[in-house]
Amino acid sequence: MPSRSTFAIGVLLAVSIAGTAVVWRAPEPVVAAARMAADGDDWFELQRAYPSSKPAPLDALAKAMEAWRGSVDRSPRPKLAITTDRWTSIGPQPIGVSNGLTYSGRITTIATHPTNASIMYAGSNNGGIWKTTDLGASWTPLNETLAFPALASIAIDPVDPNLLYAVTAARTYPSRLLRSTDAGATWTESSIVSGGRTLIFAGKILLDPSRAGSPNTSTIYVTGFSNVLRSDDSGRTFRSVLQLANDQDFTSVTTTRASDAPTIRDLALDPTQGSRLFLAVAEPVCVTSACANATATMALYRSVNSGTNWTRSTIATAGQYIVPNRRHTEIFGPYTPRARVAVARSNTSVVAYAFLDDGITKPRVFRSVDAGESFGEVAAPQAANEFVWPLTLAISPTNANEMYVGNNAIARTTDGGATWTRLGAPHGDQTTLVFNAGGTLIVGNDGGMFRFNPSNTTFTAINNTLSITELYMVAAHPTNALMLTAGAQDNGGIQFRGALGWSLYHGGDGGDTVFDPAANSNTVYSEIEWFFQPTNGSQVFVFFRCTIGGTCATKISGLNLNDAGPFIPKLALDRSRPDSLWLTVERLYRTDNRADTWVAASPSVKDTQRCWSGTPGASGSQCATGGYFTTVALAPSNTDVVYAGALNGDIWVSTNRGATWRSTAGTTVAPLPVRPVTQIQVDPGNPLIAYATYSGFNSAGQGNGHVFRTSDGGQSWTDLSGGLPDIPANTVLIDPDGAATNSPRLIYVGTDIGIYRLQDTSAATWQTFGAGMPFVPVTHIIYNSTTRQLVAATYGRGIWTISPRFSR
Repeated sequence: MPSRSTFAIGVLLAVSIAGTAVVWRAPEPVVAAARMAADGDDWFELQRAYPSSKPAPLDALAKAMEAWRGSVDRSPRPKLAITTDRWTSIGPQPIGVSNGLTYSGRITTIATHPTNASIMYAGSNNGGIWKTTDLGASWTPLNETLAFPALASIAIDPVDPNLLYAVTAARTYPSRLLRSTDAGATWTESSIVSGGRTLIFAGKILLDPSRAGSPNTSTIYVTGFSNVLRSDDSGRTFRSVLQLANDQDFTSVTTTRASDAPTIRDLALDPTQGSRLFLAVAEPVCVTSACANATATMALYRSVNSGTNWTRSTIATAGQYIVPNRRHTEIFGPYTPRARVAVARSNTSVVAYAFLDDGITKPRVFRSVDAGESFGEVAAPQAANEFVWPLTLAISPTNANEMYVGNNAIARTTDGGATWTRLGAPHGDQTTLVFNAGGTLIVGNDGGMFRFNPSNTTFTAINNTLSITELYMVAAHPTNALMLTAGAQDNGGIQFRGALGWSLYHGGDGGDTVFDPAANSNTVYSEIEWFFQPTNGSQVFVFFRCTIGGTCATKISGLNLNDAGPFIPKLALDRSRPDSLWLTVERLYRTDNRADTWVAASPSVKDTQRCWSGTPGASGSQCATGGYFTTVALAPSNTDVVYAGALNGDIWVSTNRGATWRSTAGTTVAPLPVRPVTQIQVDPGNPLIAYATYSGFNSAGQGNGHVFRTSDGGQSWTDLSGGLPDIPANTVLIDPDGAATNSPRLIYVGTDIGIYRLQDTSAATWQTFGAGMPFVPVTHIIYNSTTRQLVAATYGRGIWTISPRFSR
């Protein structure tokens, strides 16, 4: 293979055409540099989009579901000693917390019934729509057949509350419109199409109260990043009534949003005159080259005729912010300041406008008493040290002077913003504030659903039976079937102890976790996210050694916390040396003393390159850096053999416990794709056999395949993906009971829509596995041979198991 120095970058060649000297410049190599994720949503999307930064194809989810429903489960019974193929949810529903509250998971949107205070609908980050008819005492999931149920917004018809509308969030997959005519019992799903083009990014959905009440002729508004769409036939067809410069909603899936593109942040309408619309828009202005730094003009667009005409006014200018470093960046695009707008129901001349000002690290609030003709800034509702990513705004339905602003905590004013009272919050990161028909403030945040009690300014959790936790990993106690631990996005390390249910044992964004393998041990290892604070560069990551039901000790000695790393580093425990664990960042770290100290056990893969077109450094090549390791696995039969996968799809192998390493993929796209490796599992009886899963999409053009096998220690790889839909594969499990025989291996793969299994023979085909589980991303599958328990972690619907202990 030629060395990089063989290829000159930007070489000038002189040729003669018709006697005229023409200078030709060779194309520069294009290298996608790995970046670190800013939060859980960003990490979710980064794995599926690296290195192309492309959203999923418009039809990826539909094709995957078509393939799923066309699959008939004819595969042989698993070797696993389990009595059923049916999955059962074991929560969390909810998570117990020492402060007396309970948590469930991130709520993104809430719709309250217009006349019945007990009925509410909650949309979750990736757990679908839930309904309560008893003010949150219990919840019921509504759309179990919806694939990838990430909700952006829900609207309930104010005239006929049986009519419901919702839009899904464009987290990897394009947004969809959901409609129900029977109070959520059944739903229809469709793309959002305007002028023959499919909307990729939907934000909010609202109904005009004066044109509501019909399943066929109601007026509905849907926002994108650049467009306000209007439908006059209850969502069957749409047309754009406002399009900002630099359209970001219908662009090709090969492009990402510009750093200085104006962006719609919120839409509100007059609750008594639905033709009056108020639109919050952020208009970034780059102040440095490559738009590394920007400010933004915060604008309000108003229409008094249902979007036919609009007037624009400037509210304020946001302080300067660092575009690449903002936590919670936007979907496939840069950060722009969040803004919210609200209209007072009791006096519709009162309009409030709030936005996050990074320059002073506070929300700023403006108020109008003349229906948006003019605005004045009111006092700041919180201190700078509480500044976090979300923003929500609400005005009391009975008092136009009573406003609530949610950011990290919640603040209330009863005098139009002259003074504020800090109410605190039951959980960090407030995402939505609404009032029910009885005038009670309902709070949605990263911890779930809560009700505010104004008499004593406290919050009551209403998370019972609400199972929407986003989980990365799960671990089972070696002998106790009623003891599990898991890592939860936004909700830390959580533990299950039978009748005691689920409880929080450490905070943060919980990551990977593993039990000490000793039969009577109560020791568990856990972690929180690998992330650098954008304000001061400090590292958030902590590794814990904990005792179930006891305390946790921080164990980070020897780790270089300046290394690049995945948002959720992966762990591997050496069961032949139970004091030894491995950890993935830009290099692998190993501890041989139960995490008291760590040592580097591999070179860095940060700058290694793989190319899907050309070779590293070559003219016109297209390549991606390794960035960091994303997974690690040890061979159970010989734990000196270690496999580790990187962000650019390379799989590295060591046969001497990390003393030396070799790349098995090389610098080009074959045989393994240039996409993130999600998990590797090594055969229980043969260290030369391993299976690997890959995220992303074949259609992105960086190689094909989602599941691969090696039978020679990585010297060669076989693509086993035939028959699988083109959808990310997140986890793999080899049937450990079947591996004890000479029969073909049976493997299980968790994807973004559920679990598949395959008997690994030349004639076998993939089959869907099990019933009862909704179509949510499965992030981890484990099996405990001692307790005969199969367990799956999902990103949005908690833990599911096949076990006689939890059968239904």
